[in-house]
Amino acid sequence: MKSYFSDNNSKQLIIFFNGWGMDDSLLKHFNTDKDILIFYDYRSDVKLPELSLKNYDEVYVVAWSMGVFMANQLAPKLGLSITKSIALCGSPYPVDDAYGIRAKVYDMTCKGLKIAGTDKFFTQMFAGQESPLFSRPEREFMEQIDELENLKTVSIDAEKESFKWDVAVVGMKDRIFPPKNLIAYWEGKTRLIQDDMPHYPFDKYDSWTKILSI
Repeated sequence: MKSYFSDNNSKQLIIFFNGWGMDDSLLKHFNTDKDILIFYDYRSDVKLPELSLKNYDEVYVVAWSMGVFMANQLAPKLGLSITKSIALCGSPYPVDDAYGIRAKVYDMTCKGLKIAGTDKFFTQMFAGQESPLFSRPEREFMEQIDELENLKTVSIDAEKESFKWDVAVVGMKDRIFPPKNLIAYWEGKTRLIQDDMPHYPFDKYDSWTKILSI
């Protein structure tokens, strides 16, 4: 797992758990005066990197897609008091027939990516035309495949209920995580927002201010 830290000399910190296959460039066009810590590239074991975090008055956890699972594993281990936690288009059960991506579909996606590459996946992620603000990750293709396979491996026996989420957003046009599965998981557990958007939420929630105000 990799991390990127932007120090803006702030007493507020946003911790962003990125989705599968991404790098640290995804939301760099979001301006903020808060410190930013981004986790991505989940090929390695679920372990925290060696980081020295200063004292913060407010800490926000934001997770997208597969990052929701990773945040569920790692956020409790940061030893920080969380001000607010926001899950976008994912669940703590990333590969699950009831609460995530069906295992058969997940495996077929992995095989399809090996054959055809990521173009079809990105089309599905946007449910059509790719956002002009989306920055395609600059990563080796086989790294992304290894990451996808590792996420399934580590999620099978992982503890799924170790973190409290304040709000979960489900994209009702999501073609990656079935909306009905996400609703089935989140309903009754936290404040649930069902939004008319695809798997990629950052056209509607196009700033840190909008995201943190969900």
